[in-house]
Amino acid sequence: MKITSCAGCITILLLLLSTVVAAEDSATVHGVVYDWSTLAPLDNVIIEVNSTPRQSMVAKYGMYSFELPEGNYRIASSYYVNGDLTCYDEEVITIMDEGNYVVDLLLVPS
Repeated sequence: MKITSCAGCITILLLLLSTVVAAEDSATVHGVVYDWSTLAPLDNVIIEVNSTPRQSMVAKYGMYSFELPEGNYRIASSYYVNGDLTCYDEEVITIMDEGNYVVDLLLVPS
């Protein structure tokens, strides 16, 4: 019974350790999406990153954030009004180390 308990504890500790190690190997990429004409944060912008697997989100209040490992990425932002693409921006970023990367996006008319 004691061996089973020890094995269970070791398994849980290894799982927790792997989660911590995985978190240390990634960077946080975050920023604000701005409207080019007013320079105000733009609400409900679709942000996509060409990571594996692909990540996307809707930026509420203009703010977005992704966790990404080292590598090269394209961050694309699209803003639609009544189903029509009105503004767009795209930035390329290279993650070389863990930490925080700030990538603000200025959407221009499409």
